[in-house]
Amino acid sequence: MVRDKAEKIKAVLEGLEKETKTEEAIKTFREIFTKFWGFSYRDEDIEREYLDNFVDGNTGVLKVIAITEPEEGAEFFVIYGETWSDTVRYRQRLIKRLLEFTGSLGLDFANFILILDIKKSAGGPRKFWKLIVPLYQRHLESAKLNIYTIDPEDKKLRTLAWNLARVSEEIEKKRKVLPASEIRALINEHMLVQPLTEQFFEDYKEYYLKLKDWIKASYGDALRKACPPDYLSTVDESAKVPQEKAEDIFVERAAKTFAHTFFNRLMFVYFLQKKGWIVDRATLRKELREKVDVKNFVRWLLEQHEEYGGNFYGDYLRVLFLYAMNTPRRDWARLKTPEVKETLSKIPSPTVRDVFLYGVPYFNGGLFSPVKMEGVNLDEIITEIDDNLLRRIIVDFFEGYNFTVTEETPYEVEVAVDPAMLGKIYESLIAEEEKAGEEEERRASGIFYTPRAEVDFMCRMAVYQYLRRNTGVGEELIRGFVFTPAHEWKPGKLSWGEIEELERALNEVKVVDPAAGSGAFLVGMYHLLIELHEKLTEDSRATYKKKLEIIRDNIYGVDIKEWAIRVAKLRLWLALIEEEERIPNEPILPNLETKLAVGDSLAPPHFVLKLGGRKRVIEIPLAKFREGLKLLGARRGASEAIVAYKGLVRKYYMGEKIDGKPVTLRDIEKAKWGVLQEFLEMALQEELKAKEKKEIKLLLEAVKKEDFSALEKPPFIWELDFPDVMLEKKGFDIVIANPPYVRQEKIYPEYYDLAEFQMLPKKEQNRLKKEYKNRIKTHMETIIKEKFKHEMKLPGRSDLYAYFFVQGVNLLNPKGALVFITSNSWLDVDFGKALQEFFLRFTHLKAVIDYTRRSFEQADVNTVITVLTRKPKELFNTVGEECVNFILLKRGFEGIESGVAEKLLECYAGKVKGVEVFGGEVYSYEDDDVRVRSVKAVELARMGGFEVGKRNPLLGTYNIFGEYGGMKWGGILIRAPRIFYVILEKGKGKLVRLGDIAEVTRGFTTGANEFFYLEPIKNPIEWPVCPICGRVHRPEEGLVAVKNKAGWEGYIEEEFLRPVIISPREIRKPLIYEQELKMVAFICNESKDSLKDHQKLHALNYIQWGEQRGYPQRSTLKSRKPWYGLVPHKTPDVLWPMIHNDRLIVGILQSRNIVVDHNLFEITADEKNASLALFASLFATYQALIRELIGRSNLGEGALKTEGVDIQKLIVFKPEALAGFTEQLKQVFERLKDYEIKSIFEELGLPKPNRDLSNINPEDVSLDRVLPDRRELDRVIFEALGLTEEEQLEVYRAVVELVKARLVKARTFSKKGRG
Repeated sequence: MVRDKAEKIKAVLEGLEKETKTEEAIKTFREIFTKFWGFSYRDEDIEREYLDNFVDGNTGVLKVIAITEPEEGAEFFVIYGETWSDTVRYRQRLIKRLLEFTGSLGLDFANFILILDIKKSAGGPRKFWKLIVPLYQRHLESAKLNIYTIDPEDKKLRTLAWNLARVSEEIEKKRKVLPASEIRALINEHMLVQPLTEQFFEDYKEYYLKLKDWIKASYGDALRKACPPDYLSTVDESAKVPQEKAEDIFVERAAKTFAHTFFNRLMFVYFLQKKGWIVDRATLRKELREKVDVKNFVRWLLEQHEEYGGNFYGDYLRVLFLYAMNTPRRDWARLKTPEVKETLSKIPSPTVRDVFLYGVPYFNGGLFSPVKMEGVNLDEIITEIDDNLLRRIIVDFFEGYNFTVTEETPYEVEVAVDPAMLGKIYESLIAEEEKAGEEEERRASGIFYTPRAEVDFMCRMAVYQYLRRNTGVGEELIRGFVFTPAHEWKPGKLSWGEIEELERALNEVKVVDPAAGSGAFLVGMYHLLIELHEKLTEDSRATYKKKLEIIRDNIYGVDIKEWAIRVAKLRLWLALIEEEERIPNEPILPNLETKLAVGDSLAPPHFVLKLGGRKRVIEIPLAKFREGLKLLGARRGASEAIVAYKGLVRKYYMGEKIDGKPVTLRDIEKAKWGVLQEFLEMALQEELKAKEKKEIKLLLEAVKKEDFSALEKPPFIWELDFPDVMLEKKGFDIVIANPPYVRQEKIYPEYYDLAEFQMLPKKEQNRLKKEYKNRIKTHMETIIKEKFKHEMKLPGRSDLYAYFFVQGVNLLNPKGALVFITSNSWLDVDFGKALQEFFLRFTHLKAVIDYTRRSFEQADVNTVITVLTRKPKELFNTVGEECVNFILLKRGFEGIESGVAEKLLECYAGKVKGVEVFGGEVYSYEDDDVRVRSVKAVELARMGGFEVGKRNPLLGTYNIFGEYGGMKWGGILIRAPRIFYVILEKGKGKLVRLGDIAEVTRGFTTGANEFFYLEPIKNPIEWPVCPICGRVHRPEEGLVAVKNKAGWEGYIEEEFLRPVIISPREIRKPLIYEQELKMVAFICNESKDSLKDHQKLHALNYIQWGEQRGYPQRSTLKSRKPWYGLVPHKTPDVLWPMIHNDRLIVGILQSRNIVVDHNLFEITADEKNASLALFASLFATYQALIRELIGRSNLGEGALKTEGVDIQKLIVFKPEALAGFTEQLKQVFERLKDYEIKSIFEELGLPKPNRDLSNINPEDVSLDRVLPDRRELDRVIFEALGLTEEEQLEVYRAVVELVKARLVKARTFSKKGRG
C-alpha cells in the first residue's frame, strides 16, 4: 500500500515544472494533502499584519491551502508561500510569524507544514520549491527546519514521496480526523532527516561491501603481486609477519581504500551535479549545451554508455575522474598532454568526448589524483568495474536519493544526502568492521560522530574564549556577537573600533582538531568563522576569496586514519562551493594536504629508516628537537629552509607555479627534508649520547643523499608540519576535538584499521599494543616535564582521550583555548585524578558541561564538554580565585543563544549563598535550562587535597603543593541535587566518610570460577556414580554431590564446600541465608599430601582433575601457593555491590560459613557493635542518592559502578550519632531482615518501571506512598539528620530523578534496555 501511494504522490509531484503557474502549483500540493492525508480544502490568505516589514517585503502569495478539522484538539495547517529571499534569515523570521498565526506558540510543537515557492526575484522565474517541516519546541523559542527541496529539473522525489505516503498510511489506519498533536507525531516519525540517514547508510554499506568484495575477487592476484616485499616489516624479527599474511592484509586494505575513494569521487560528482557545476555549459558548442543534462549528469553518462558501449567505469567514470576533472583546461592543456589526449580520444561516445575535453572543469585538490597505497598506484591496477554491479550502484542506489551540498546547521537541515553524511557513513562502517567480541561491546577504535548541535556549540564556546583573551572588546558584546543567531544579529551593536579588533582576531585565529575524524569540527569552525565575518558587515556575504583564506589561514586538522582525512577534505571542498552561484576560476579546489595531515597526534617525533630490508625507528629527544627548531626559526641564516617550505605550502594550496611548473606534494616533502637536514646538522653539535649521535648520523646521511628509498615519507611532527603556528605563534589559539574513546586495554597503533590489526600474529599485536601505549604515555610525561616543568606520572590505566587532553594543552599558545567532548569517566575514576591535577596546575578550567542525554548513538559512553584556557608560564602550579563552572544542561544544544550562554558562563561565587562541601564553598544556580555549580579554583584545589599557600599579591594566585587526592567532580559538583547540600549542612558533626570508620575489602577473586564454584546436585536421582568409589554416596557419609560449569561432576567432602554469594542478584532480602544460595565454593588449604594421608580422596581427586586441565598454569593462579588455596575473609558486617542498577542493595550474612565473591565488597566497622548503625546508614534511602553521586556512571548501558575507593567515600553516620536511636533501629531491622528488595522506584511507591521508564515521574512520589518498612527506616535516619518532611520528600524525589536520569540517558539511543 505504501509503495502504491508513494508512486502516485511521486507522479503528482513530477507534474511540477519551472513554468507551472502559482495557482496550478497550489492545486498540486493541495491535492496531495487532501487526497492522501485526508485534509480539508482551504483557500485563505494570511493577513499581512502577522508579518514584520522584512518578511512582508520578501513575500508574495501567502495562504492556507489545506487544514484539518478534528473534533478535539488543535488544527493542522498546510501553508503555501511565495518568496524571492532564499535565506535562513527570511525562513526563520517567516516561521516565527507563522507560529503566531497558527497558534503553535500555545502548543509545544509547530502545527503546520510550509511550502515555499522560491523565485529568482519578485515577479521573476521560479527556481524550485521547498517543503518545510518546522521542529518547534516552546522552551527553545525557535524552530529547526527540516527541508525537502523539490527541483523540477532533477526531479529527485523518491524520499519525499515515500515519506508522505508513510504518513498517509498511518493516518488512514486511524479512521478519523486526527488532532494536530497526532499528525505531528507521525511527521516526527516519518518526515525528519534521521530515517533518511539510516536508510542511506544501509544502502551505502550494502553496495560498498559488494564493490570491495568484487575488487578482491577480480583484482586480488594483481594486488598480491603489487604488495611491497617490506610491507608490515617489523623491528622485532621474531614477530615478523609472514608474507602470505602481509599480502592478505594488503589486498584487504587496497580493496577498502579503492572502494572508499570510488564512492567519495562518485558522491562528489552527485554533489556537483546538484549545483549544475559538473559541466561548464558556457564553454561548450551551442549544439552540445542542449544535449548535456548537467543536473542528472551521471544518469546522462550512463545513457551514453548504453548507446555507445564500452566499460562504464573504465571508459567513462575513470576518465572523468583521473583525466577530465584532474587536468587543467587552460591553454588547451588537455589536448597538449599526450596521455590525456589519447585517453579522451578512446571514449566511445563522441559527445562525452567533447564534454570531457572542453566542458568539465578542473577541480584540483587531490581527490582525483591517482590513489596510492604504500607507493602502489591502485588506479593503474583497478581499471574496470563490472557494468552490472556499477549500474546497480548508480540506478538502484545513488539515483534514488536527493543530494545537497548544504550541511546541517543549528537552524536547518535538508532531508537529503549532505556532505556530513560521509562522516556518519565512514564512522558507522568502521563501527561495524571493527567490532571486537560481543555484539554489544563498544567499538575498539572509539570513533563517534559528533552531532551538529554539539559541534556548533563547542565551536562558539571556543571562539568566545579566544576573543575574550585576544581582544579588548567587552565580554557581554563578545557573547552576543558569538552566540546570537545570524538571522537575529544587528551589526549596529558594535563600534568601528570593535569591528576592526574582532576582524583582526578572526583573521589571525589558528584552529586545530588533533583528532579530526571526518572533519565535523573543521567544517563547523569554517561555517562559524564565515558567519562571524559576515556579522561584522551589514548585508555582506563572504566572498569565495575570503572562504579560501579562512581554510588557508585559520583551519588545521590531523588524524591517524587516512580515510578520515579524505572525507574531511571532501567536506571542506563542498563547504567552500556551497553558496557559490557561479563556477569560480580554475583550479576550483585548493590542495589541502598541508592543512589536513595524516599523522599520529600523540606519538613522539620519530623517523623510520630502512636498513637491510628492516625498519628502524629512530626517536629524537623531544627537548633537543623542539629547541633546535626554535633556533632555526630565530636564526635568519639557518631558517632559509623553513621560509622556503612555507612559501611552497602557500603556492601549493592554490596550485600556483614556480618557473612555469606547478608546485607538487613531492616538492613539499623535499623541502621538509631540507628543514630536517638543517635540524640534524644542528643536533650533531649538541651533547648527545653515543647511540643518539650514531642514529642521527645515519639519518643525516640518508637525507643528504636524498636516499628516499631508505626513508619513509617525512614523519608527522607538529613543529614541522605547521611551522607558521608552532614556531611563530608558539601554538594554536584553539584546540577543539572529539578524541577517540579507547579504554587503556584496547589502545593500539591506529595507523592500522582494527580489522587489519587483528590479522597480525597475536604476538605481534601484543608487542605493538604494549610498545605503542608506553610510547604515548612516556611522551606525554616528557611534555609535562619539559613544557610545564613538572614531574608527573600518568596512570597506566588512562583511556586514550586523557593523553589527548595533555597534548591539546601542549599545542595551545599561552592565550589559547581548548574545548573537548569526551567520556565523562575522568570526572570520577582513578586516572581522572591525574587529569584533574593537570588542569588545576596548568590551565584555567572554565567549565565542565554535562547534559541529560547521550551524544553518541553507537557509543556506550556518557559524555561531557570540557572548556579551558592555558595558563601563562608564570602561573603554572598556582591557582586563583576565578570560577570553575560545573554545569548540568537540562535542554538540547539546539538554539543555545546569548541568554543561555550567559547563564553557563556566569561566575556565581559571592552572588548566591555558598555551601561548604569537603572543605570548599560551592555556589549553585538553577532554573529550567541549567544547573550551575561555581567553585573558585583555589577552593577546588583544596577540596581535592592540595595544600594551598598564601596569596601572591602580585599575581593574585596561590601556590599549591602536596599530594592531590582527587574528588568526584561529576557526582558531587554536577549530578548532586540541592538536597545533597542540605544533608551535608544538617549532618555536620554527625556524618563522616565510610572509610573513616570502616574497612572496605573486595570479596575474593578465584582466578577460575568454573573450577572453584560448584553447584550441589539436589535431586538424588541425578547423583552420579563416584569415579573413586564406584557407587552413589549418601549425604550422611560427609560427601556432597556437585558439578561445575566445565562439565565435571562428582563428590567432594562437605568440609571443603562453603556457600558462596556471587552476584548482587542473589540478595533478594537484606538478611542472606546460606540455604538460599545456589552455589558453593571449593575452599581447601590443605596440601595434597595431607589430603592423601587423611583419606580425603575426593577433594584430592578434584584437585588432580584441575591440574590435568591446566589450571595451575593460568596467569591468575600460578603465583598462588597452593594454586587451589582460597583464603576467605572474616565475616563482614555488611555487603555492598560493585555494580548497581535500580535497586539499593545492602546485605548481612546470616551465617559465618558464607564466603563472598569479588562482585561484592565486604564492609567491617572499626568499632564493635556498630554493625546496626552501619547497616542503617547504608540501607537508608539517602544513601541511594550518595551512591548515584560517587559512583561511576559512564557505563553507558545504565549500570553504576562503585569500586572500593568509591565506597570509602560513601557518607554515613558516626555510630555515636545514632546511639539514641538504637532501640528503634533494632525494631526496624527485625521488620527489614526478610523485606524483599525491589527497585527503588517501587519502594518509594511508584509503579514497576517499564522499558523506557516513561511511567516514572518523581513528582508522583509522596511520603504516604513509600513502602511502610522502607519508610520506618528512613523516618529514623531523617530524624537523626533533622530533615523536615518537605526535605524528606525532596530526598525521595531526587533519588528517583537521579536513578531515572542515569538509566534514561544510557537508553537515549538504545532499542534495548537493561534493568
